Amino acid sequence: MSKPSKHFNFDDDGFAQISFVNNNGFKTAQFTLDSNNLSVILTTNPTFDRRLLVLKNESEDGIIVYVGNEDVAAGDGIPLYPGDIMQFPLDEDSTFKAVIAPNQLGSAKVHALETG
Repeated sequence: MSKPSKHFNFDDDGFAQISFVNNNGFKTAQFTLDSNNLSVILTTNPTFDRRLLVLKNESEDGIIVYVGNEDVAAGDGIPLYPGDIMQFPLDEDSTFKAVIAPNQLGSAKVHALETG
């Protein structure tokens, strides 16, 4: 039996149940942020109209990733803590960027899923 949620239905094991009915497609990408690469534009370069962006911060080093528009800087974006998953509605012109603070040691992998 699934439990209703504002965003997903979760099964008894805590996994999200996602339906791609009437969906134009989905595409994934992974980005690494570290001292040599402090920012990245988050896109999978899809060939369909984007509707939703789902991001996950996978950092074993405790690095916080800040997400926002193309002008985002470390500390003023939406914080994506290690292990966090967030979703953002998109339109065709949406631009999302991820940044980390320049003085952090280690790296953060940001996983992106775009759906149509």
